[in-house]
Amino acid sequence: MARVYVACWTSKGDMFNNLTTANRVDMFGKMALMAETYLKILGGVGCKRMFVVPEYTYTLDAQGNALLTRGQKHEVYNRLIDISKRLPDLMIIAGSIPYGKGNNPQNQDIYSLCPMLFGGQIRAKLYKVYDDGTYQINGTFRTKMDHGKDVPVVTINNLTIGVDICGDYNSNRLRNHIRANNLPLPDIHVQISGTNPRGSVHNYAKVNGTYIHCDLMRPIANVDNGASAWLVTGRNGDHTYTQEIPPSQSFVEGASRLMFFQARV
Repeated sequence: MARVYVACWTSKGDMFNNLTTANRVDMFGKMALMAETYLKILGGVGCKRMFVVPEYTYTLDAQGNALLTRGQKHEVYNRLIDISKRLPDLMIIAGSIPYGKGNNPQNQDIYSLCPMLFGGQIRAKLYKVYDDGTYQINGTFRTKMDHGKDVPVVTINNLTIGVDICGDYNSNRLRNHIRANNLPLPDIHVQISGTNPRGSVHNYAKVNGTYIHCDLMRPIANVDNGASAWLVTGRNGDHTYTQEIPPSQSFVEGASRLMFFQARV
């Protein structure tokens, strides 16, 4: 069994007030370095290590209502690649980047995507499908299919990871893709979100695999942690039985929290 340790960075939305996108990426780099340091302590240098952040990490205001431009999106790409080069053994599920394409703010093509990095490279870009109503000026999110940009499963460091972005989890995007392509279930199912609670029906990691949910910090059922991990213990049709994996360590850093979990794969 592979030793896999996951760090989730969660925060309250107002932590980002008055911060530019560049400031936010700087903070991302600081937290990624801190996460990598603690992951090595917890799991040893030989463990597989992953860093996960929620939606709305790079947008220009606290509520996530501002879109980046296409040029700003590429600036974030380049900064994330630099971070990954400095931390080449850390798998990064880098949250979502919402951006608009087109010169007219009232008539733009609107996209949101999650970059996944390892070894100084972007290994996959997953484009969100679900319309959560946050950015929509002219209808639902557009998406991209070229070069696997609609594929919610990626293999990184010999670990199969399924990814859902917020409401794509509720519409069973990962499950539907796996069924349509007759694929084995992933080792880990990661859901990143900004306002979306977890649920057992939509978890789609393999039995004895792990489901990870990384959200913004907010009270949900009297829990304000923002992240959780669950061992998949069984399956009955579409219903998944899970057992919560308590964090190996959790500490507050400013208005945010880093939470560490030992994933089962």
